[in-house]
Amino acid sequence: MSLGPLRSAAAFLAAVLVGSPLFGFTAEVRGGEARAPLVLRVAPTGDRAPRRDNRFADLPRALAYVAALRRQGEGRAIVVELEPGTHRISAPVRIGPDHAGTAGTPLILRGAADGSSRLVGSVPLAPASLPPRLRA
Repeated sequence: MSLGPLRSAAAFLAAVLVGSPLFGFTAEVRGGEARAPLVLRVAPTGDRAPRRDNRFADLPRALAYVAALRRQGEGRAIVVELEPGTHRISAPVRIGPDHAGTAGTPLILRGAADGSSRLVGSVPLAPASLPPRLRA
């Protein structure tokens, strides 16, 4: 009994699973070359680490960088990934044609895989103490 067809089926299944967006290993193929997407990470509010390794302090800064890359002709898919935590937005975030890609090179916005990224537009209130006469 030959294992040729079984190995072929296993190789096909592995290729399908690795190329599936479910596993996050998608890449654009152009001219026979695979081009991995560019991943930009956005730190949660309060983490003011300087930009390094494509990491940004907030979503508007990351989107401004996306627009600049698109103007320069970036031909890869761009993923803006919100790290785990709360991301506060203090002004409207606009995503327009200057951020857009194509069907093969889209702009993808996503949170952490475990669902712990929160994008909120509220403003945190500082704790305030009650005057003694109002305390029960």
